Amino acid sequence: MQNYLLFPKVVPFGQSVHFELKPRFRPARMDRFDTVNIRILNKRDHLRGQEMVLSLTADGCLSFDFVPEVRGEYIIFIHKTDKHWPDDTALLTTSFFAIPGEWSQLRPYKGDLHIHSCYSDGDSSPALMAARARELGLDFAAITDHNYFDSSLLAIERARQQNWDILLYSGEEASYALGLGHILGINLKRSIHEKLLLEFNEWNYEKITAGLYRQLKPEIDSVNLLPGVRPEALAYSLAVLSEIHAAGGFAILAHPYWKCSDVFDQFPALYDQLVQLNRHDAVEVLGSVDAEDNWLSVARYQQALSAGPRPPIVGNSDTHRSHGHTFGDRYSLVFSESLETYSILDAIRAGRSLACQAAPQGLPVVIGPYEWMEYGYFLLREFFPMHDSLCQTLGKLYQLELETGAVVESQIQLLQSRIQELYDLFWIEQFRN
Repeated sequence: MQNYLLFPKVVPFGQSVHFELKPRFRPARMDRFDTVNIRILNKRDHLRGQEMVLSLTADGCLSFDFVPEVRGEYIIFIHKTDKHWPDDTALLTTSFFAIPGEWSQLRPYKGDLHIHSCYSDGDSSPALMAARARELGLDFAAITDHNYFDSSLLAIERARQQNWDILLYSGEEASYALGLGHILGINLKRSIHEKLLLEFNEWNYEKITAGLYRQLKPEIDSVNLLPGVRPEALAYSLAVLSEIHAAGGFAILAHPYWKCSDVFDQFPALYDQLVQLNRHDAVEVLGSVDAEDNWLSVARYQQALSAGPRPPIVGNSDTHRSHGHTFGDRYSLVFSESLETYSILDAIRAGRSLACQAAPQGLPVVIGPYEWMEYGYFLLREFFPMHDSLCQTLGKLYQLELETGAVVESQIQLLQSRIQELYDLFWIEQFRN
């Protein structure tokens, strides 16, 4: 962790910005100098930049004005006045990121829209899973038990009662039979399972899919079926997607290349057809499946990019355990106007989301549009370590409330306010509108 903090860290390019660099602890490294030499370089074009000599204040701070001419990351090298980049070792190196003006209204949030509880095949209560999500640095989440809706409402109600600051969605995972895949319904007003009443097993699989096909025959017959697509299977998928949207929900095609019992859980031809029809709202390209399965999803996403409009994507943990498994290791990074229900989902629909997967060392693997990836990696280096540290303590307090009933309201409110202050420091509010 750096002993100096530069703020703001995210600014619009083409406008003059006032920066301040402050020590976190005293004494600090630059206290023994009256003046220092700083050089500001654009990471994409090191010939764009500025060099200046600055005086330190009595409390060890530096302040300066600078106009970033182009977008991207800028590196600030601070040297003794007789030393210079690139020949000499810097006293301190820090950075900021310049964004287009229209991005100034957006903030980054981490989330996971595929979490299981003990109401299906998970190991913990919905409320504990929500508290753990906050501890792991997530700003939004959804409990999505298999063909069961009410568990997500239990988490939402407990969070509301306790004034937790994590945004929780209602949710359910439609998962009925091998070959048909799984579809997540997020932000539902009611259960999709109770409406569909699909109870697949090896004896009635063909009967029910055939029944759905009869109901949807005019629509299915109007589709130019891809080779290998069974019309009955497509009827099932379209029925589920239609019911999710009728319930006011957001539909995500989950782990499309997951292998169950050594075969694909969703017929690949069916997935290709669904991608072509584009009735869903997003695709889970990174999830709790084998690496091979995830990279097939990523390759299919890249293929879709070259074929037409950018498909919205998410990363989810699909965790079944409160500790371990993939919880916190796979998630979405979303650039949204606010941490509010429809704002987050609208941002995903608009393609302002990245799918992330933790790596054994260093920064996570990030999948998504290039312009958001570059910005996202900067935030994962510079913003989220501080964000996640505060969330870790906050989530542990939420769990303490659940376990003991302890009254820790003042500590919780302090941490919640510090997270908001961190956002306010990183982004200049005056440029938001």
